[in-house]
Amino acid sequence: MAGNSEIDAKLTALRNRSGGTAAAVASAAAAAAAAEEIPAFGFQTVDFVKTDGQRWGFPYAGLSSLHMDKGKTALTARFTFQEVTIKGRALDELYDRILNRAVGVVSEATKNARDFGDEKAAAVESIEVNEAK
Repeated sequence: MAGNSEIDAKLTALRNRSGGTAAAVASAAAAAAAAEEIPAFGFQTVDFVKTDGQRWGFPYAGLSSLHMDKGKTALTARFTFQEVTIKGRALDELYDRILNRAVGVVSEATKNARDFGDEKAAAVESIEVNEAK
């Protein structure tokens, strides 16, 4: 089975070739699933990983809502007992992938990766996990 970075690259390539619409994302996820890179019904859990090594794993079945701000710089995923806030840039594809259970791991980017990467490329700058309100 391919690693998450390989899956991300293939989904991004498929999305770019097909115009980047929501239908294209769904089509890309279906194509990747057909190639046995993403489980047939999506991932069962999502793992949030901070640069300091802390990790939190949550079942997708517990995801009750997902919100992205207008600037595409913050996502809030509400699970049964916790709320995960992800801050960064160009988070629209991550939002689509979480909705489609097509992501198994969300990791913070290191400072070097954020500073030297393409400023228009998606980057997760911080992940915070708190008790759901």
